[in-house]
Amino acid sequence: MQSSECRIAFINKVQLKQFSDVDYDMYVTDRRLVLIHINVAHGGALAGLALGGIFGAAIGSELEKSKQTSNNKNEREIITLGELLAKDKKSFEIPYEDIEKIRLRSFLTDYNLFVTAKKNKAKFAMTSKQLEQLSTILPSIPALKGKL
Repeated sequence: MQSSECRIAFINKVQLKQFSDVDYDMYVTDRRLVLIHINVAHGGALAGLALGGIFGAAIGSELEKSKQTSNNKNEREIITLGELLAKDKKSFEIPYEDIEKIRLRSFLTDYNLFVTAKKNKAKFAMTSKQLEQLSTILPSIPALKGKL
């Protein structure tokens, strides 16, 4: 992608719904959706379980999440999307020119983004707040006109 690509939004931790759910951070740019795989570490939970039983596991898990969030935030601010994509083979992009249809849907407590691209389809689960954020951002992207 050209260096003039503009990051429009960051959506923290959406789930790609397939055979097993996989967590991604989503970047919305003026040219593509970039999905960066989130590595889930369980080291803190396992150490906490060994030292403090079930309560230790819960505390260890929360500490590990906090540490990952801090590290990921710093990385997001200084690294390019191309570099983020290259770090993990599970990360991927969906250029807007490949998108045929994109839908936002909510039903009771289920909030989803559906993307139909030339080569495949994807369903992303998210929070109501994330869905609301995308519902205001996506219609404003010229490359997605007529695809929503």
